[in-house]
Amino acid sequence: MTLIISHTEDYTTDFLIEKLNRRKYKYFRLNTDRINLRDIDIHFNREGFCELNKFGNFKSVWFRRIKNIDHGINNIYLKRYVDDEYKNYLNNLWHCIDAKWLSSPFEIFKAENKMLQLKLASKIGFKIPETLVTTNHDSVLEFCKKYNNKVIVKPIYSNKYFDGKSSYSIFTSEVDAGSLKNLNDSIPLPSIYQENIPKKIEIRVTVVGHDVFAASVDSQSNMETKVDWRRKKLPFKIFNIDDDLKLKCIRLTSALGLNFAAMDFIVTPNDDFIFLEANPNGQWAWIEIDTGLKISNSIIDFLYS
Repeated sequence: MTLIISHTEDYTTDFLIEKLNRRKYKYFRLNTDRINLRDIDIHFNREGFCELNKFGNFKSVWFRRIKNIDHGINNIYLKRYVDDEYKNYLNNLWHCIDAKWLSSPFEIFKAENKMLQLKLASKIGFKIPETLVTTNHDSVLEFCKKYNNKVIVKPIYSNKYFDGKSSYSIFTSEVDAGSLKNLNDSIPLPSIYQENIPKKIEIRVTVVGHDVFAASVDSQSNMETKVDWRRKKLPFKIFNIDDDLKLKCIRLTSALGLNFAAMDFIVTPNDDFIFLEANPNGQWAWIEIDTGLKISNSIIDFLYS
């Protein structure tokens, strides 16, 4: 039996579960946005044996995504209290499940550290862009001067912003003269600044255990996607990488404490591979649909082997 931790709106979970159903594999799906519906029981017997809805022998866990419940509480203090209780309710549960994880939530949260990713990637042998993380406007100006204003900026953690009504995506952007001029008036959030490396194509490498899948996207073919390919849906194609690069991707995934990672690379006009970042729980279903790469099979093999 495999435990799948997700939420009701995650299409990647639906994509994989369809395959599990066809194979008649057993699983229990825990939708974290519905845990307030009073249909989840966690039971410990006197010997300390833990059961979740009477299932107590999970061989593996796929930690796909979590999502907060919509409890409709408007009072900010009560909302904070309720959210904290549910968050710790789930964290308590994760600690009690003895199984093989893809991947452990605690390792995932740690691996989301983009600065740690760069440090480990460089140590393993990847080329990385020179990077500045700061709130200091003078340092930003000096960094931009060093690279003739060819610099990009991106958030340290979240690329989503919710204002209470609508959700907005925060993409990697070029630092232009206008934004430099308005630095002093901006919210003093620490941000990641990097040299804007010329691109030929971009590569997404998906690692599942010891399996490595690579796909390319021609981000430079469209003005909207030159800086960040996520701005528009572009087709991905199978891309062959050598064994050395595969091994480094596996080593970085392991160094981050993960069994799964989705890594982004730039391929320069000189065919250098530049590591950008690793998403410890990135999307992959669209890549499988575009390319035919059997990422889902690898995930299923990991969970049920």
